[in-house]
Amino acid sequence: LCGLATNAEAQDWSLESQLSQKVAYDSNLLLTPTNKVSTFSSVTTPELTLGRVGPTSKFSLYGAFEFSEYFGHSELNTQDQTVKLKTEKQFSERSTVNFDADFIRDTTLTSDQDIDGKFLDRPIRFITWDAKPRWTYLLSPIDQIAWSGSYLATDYSSPEKNDYQYYGTSVDYSHALSELASITGSLSYFQFRPENSSIDYTNIWGGLIGYSYNPTERFKISGNVGLDYSDSKGKGGRKDKSE
Repeated sequence: LCGLATNAEAQDWSLESQLSQKVAYDSNLLLTPTNKVSTFSSVTTPELTLGRVGPTSKFSLYGAFEFSEYFGHSELNTQDQTVKLKTEKQFSERSTVNFDADFIRDTTLTSDQDIDGKFLDRPIRFITWDAKPRWTYLLSPIDQIAWSGSYLATDYSSPEKNDYQYYGTSVDYSHALSELASITGSLSYFQFRPENSSIDYTNIWGGLIGYSYNPTERFKISGNVGLDYSDSKGKGGRKDKSE
């Protein structure tokens, strides 16, 4: 593995670039029980990161373009893309807003199973993207509350895989007992919606209480206890489950 990196800055903006090259051999690329594919591969990945850091804000935009070639199996060659956005804005000493988003265009070249239990004997193209807003507010020097949302969608190019959406929200609270210890709590709700499935959607409710003790920078003790409850709606009606 080799890499080449450069760095250019203008005031508080920065631009970083990197180029990596990897050569590998795989005796069973698709990890299938039969018709194994053995091949050498070459993966070339140019990357760019645009960033900005200000007194009350941060911005980062990352992009990677991966070119994969498989010697003797050109039908497996792919050109994949990844884009990641991270932003942070501090509106006051107490209030901070974050927004993260990802976009991935890739293929499945690993062991995978569809909802019907079939092995995939070929790579399948998929596109997935997600968005995560978050707002954090300091109630006091020792109390903090945060709201976060999440939306994730994945689309496959083959009916062998099920497209799906997963989205929801959560509220988190933390209270500092001392400089070393704190307690936390959270409530969440999410919904999972697969397509072309016997399940229309699944509702998931969750609650969690935790404790953290951090006496040194290298040593930390933490634990959580909680309850999840889910119910699914499908062609056969509802099915409830709690953990």
